[in-house]
Amino acid sequence: MYEKLISSIGGKTTYGSGFFYIFKVSLFYSLRNIRRSYVRTSFTIFSISLIICLYTISGRIGASFAEQLKQVTNQDGIDIIIQSRYALSPTSSYISNKTIQKILKKEGIKSSEDLIIKRKKINKDFSAFLIGTANVDQVAEKINLSLVEGQSYIKKGEILIADQLAKGLGLQVGDSLRLYEDKKFKIVGTYETWINVFNIGIFVTQEELQEILGIDNGKNILFLSLKNQKNIKTFINEINKEFSFLKAMASKNFSKSLEGMNTILYLMNALSIITLILTLAIMINTFIIAINERKKEIGILQAIGWTKKMIHILFTTESVILSLMGSLIGFFISFPILYIIKENQSIMSIYFPNTMNFGILFEVIAIAIFVGVISVILPLYNASKVNIVRVLKDE
Repeated sequence: MYEKLISSIGGKTTYGSGFFYIFKVSLFYSLRNIRRSYVRTSFTIFSISLIICLYTISGRIGASFAEQLKQVTNQDGIDIIIQSRYALSPTSSYISNKTIQKILKKEGIKSSEDLIIKRKKINKDFSAFLIGTANVDQVAEKINLSLVEGQSYIKKGEILIADQLAKGLGLQVGDSLRLYEDKKFKIVGTYETWINVFNIGIFVTQEELQEILGIDNGKNILFLSLKNQKNIKTFINEINKEFSFLKAMASKNFSKSLEGMNTILYLMNALSIITLILTLAIMINTFIIAINERKKEIGILQAIGWTKKMIHILFTTESVILSLMGSLIGFFISFPILYIIKENQSIMSIYFPNTMNFGILFEVIAIAIFVGVISVILPLYNASKVNIVRVLKDE
C-alpha cells in the first residue's frame, strides 16, 4: 500500500529524493490521516479554534483601547495632561478649582480644558460615564463627536447622551433620565463617536455634575495647550515640582500612565503566552496518541526506505494543517462573537474594537505554524527509539 502511495504521486518510482516531492507525498498522506481520524481531528480543531478565538478577541481589545486613547491624547491642541499623582485613572483623580486657577496663571499657556468624568450605575443593566465640561463643542471637536439628533448645547437640567446608550435604555430626544435621587434630566441630543469610551457617555453641565458627585468646584483632569511646544518638558517639571500631589505628563505618554491600560496590556501579553502553551499542549497530546497508534505504519515506511527526516516532514505537515485549520476557524469565529458582545451594550463594550483588524491574522498564522512544527518533536523523538522489527512483529 505504501509503495503504491509513494510511486503514484508524480509518476515517480523513487522514494522521494527532493523536498517538494516528499512534501507532496506528506500532504497527501496527512490529509488521508486527518480524514481517517475524524473524532480526534474534530476535537483538536475545535479546541484550538476556541483558544485562538479568545486570543484574537483579547488581542484586539488591548490594541483597540490603546489606539483610542492615543488618538484622543495625541491630537493637536493637547500638549499636557494633569491629574492626581496617585490616581489610577481620570475617574479617581481630583484637582481642586483653586489649584487649577494657580496653574492657569502661569505664563506660556495658550488654552485649557478641564473635565469631570465619573462612572455611574444607571440601572441594574447599564452603567455610563458622566462627563462634565464647560464647553461641549470644544470637547466634541477633540473626540470627533457627531450629533445624531437634537442639539449639543446643554443647560441646567439637560443632558447630551450617547446614541448607543440611549438605544440600550430605550430613550430618545425629549425623554427624561433620572441621574440623581429624584432629579430628572431632559435629553436634548444624542451623539456618536469612534471612541468607545464616550459611546456610553452622558454630558452634563459641570455645576450639576459637581452637585451629583459632591465635589465642590473640583475637576478630575486638566488639559493644557502651550504657546511654544518646545517648553513642554520644562513646564511639566515645573508643575510636578510645585504641586507634589499632581502628576503632569506629555499627552503622548498619558495612555502609558493609566494603571487600567497597563493592566489590560499585561493581561493580553499573559493571555498570548497561555494561548501558545495550551495550543502546544493540545497538539502534543494529539500526536502522542496518533504516533503511538501508527507505530506499525511508521515501521512499514522505514522498512520501504523512508528516512527519519521524511517521516518528520510527514507528521509536521499533518500537524501544521491541523493547527492552521483550527486557528483560521477560531479567527473567523471571533467576528460574530465580537458583534454579539458589542450589541449587548454592556459596560465592557467600551474596550471592544469597532472593527476587527485583519493584521492579527498574520499573528494567528505564525502561531499556527510555530505550534505545528514544535508539537511533533517530542512524540517523534519517542517514536524514533522504537525497534522497527519488534513493532512489526508485535503489531
